[in-house]
Amino acid sequence: MVEIIQLDNEEEMNNIPTHIENINNRLKENKVIICAVYMPGCGHCVTLKPIWDETMSQFKQQPLDGMITSMNMDIPQQLNYKQEPIMGFPHIMALKGGKMIQYDKMTRTKKDLMEFVNEHLGGKQVGGMKRGRRMRNRSGNKKTNKSKKSKKAGKKSKKKTKKAGKKSKKKTNITRRK
Repeated sequence: MVEIIQLDNEEEMNNIPTHIENINNRLKENKVIICAVYMPGCGHCVTLKPIWDETMSQFKQQPLDGMITSMNMDIPQQLNYKQEPIMGFPHIMALKGGKMIQYDKMTRTKKDLMEFVNEHLGGKQVGGMKRGRRMRNRSGNKKTNKSKKSKKAGKKSKKKTKKAGKKSKKKTNITRRK
């Protein structure tokens, strides 16, 4: 199950050392942790907060293995991962294998955030070539379900249109000679 921790509200402020220890233990186990880092007084952070809370609530009952958190800007410095500077707020990142993967889309809609979480927590496939590979045969051409008869009929109709085009050109040449 996905574990949800909100380290940016008043209720959880007393339990921060316990939660930090829990997050660090998860990082040691190579679990994925998705974080939204906020700065107090930031207008963009205030705008993102309800969207991120909705996104987190969508994953509460999911059978994925990882953690989703929201935290104050001071907490990431206490986590055990390869520290990289946070250049702006709100900052969304995935901590995977001790490394930080930044959310790099400019939009912060619920749909985009859910795709990011699914991508890193191992949910359903988001994008990729899965369908494309299945729909192509070995030569790289798309597979079609046309029968041989319909293929031949298609070729005949193409030939007829080409012949009709040639006849019209001949007529125009004849009319010019007069």
